[in-house]
Amino acid sequence: MLTVSDSAEVLRNKIKDEEKGTVKTASVKTTSRMHILSKFLPLLFLLATISCDGFLELSGEIYTWEDAPTGFSGEIVLDQPVDKKRRLSPIEAVMTIVLYYNPQKHKDVDKLAWRKIVRCQPDGRFHIGLTCSPGKFQVLLRVTVSNLQPVELVFKHNPGRPQAYQRTVIVYLPPNPESMKH
Repeated sequence: MLTVSDSAEVLRNKIKDEEKGTVKTASVKTTSRMHILSKFLPLLFLLATISCDGFLELSGEIYTWEDAPTGFSGEIVLDQPVDKKRRLSPIEAVMTIVLYYNPQKHKDVDKLAWRKIVRCQPDGRFHIGLTCSPGKFQVLLRVTVSNLQPVELVFKHNPGRPQAYQRTVIVYLPPNPESMKH
């Protein structure tokens, strides 16, 4: 057990050693830790950059427009309310979402890796969240229903715009020829 006089002696010796420069102080240890950390800083930055993810959430409804004009082939509308003036019936459909879409390169959408296929609910509603890169890119939405031509929309995903991560999608399809035969 140290007494007060022993503690004073230890303190005097430490001061003498510091004056001679024979004792490494805590600041030297801190400096060496900072030096080691600075060696790994580029790696930490790279890992932080790689691990950043973006997000795109799509939700909406798919309808057939029962009294659509002749020749109407379909329409996909972003961020607009449902047009209540149209006579609409919800329909179950399949939606293909392609991220990082480039029409010059991507001729066969069904073979792309960055695609997600969603079957809508019987009432035409759908909701999907996708993890993606945080930058700007094009997105292809393709809606298919049996006996109808696919309806497509290409839009730019721009994380800098307000509400960029949540998009409302309304799809209007022409009446299905098969349903009109009955």
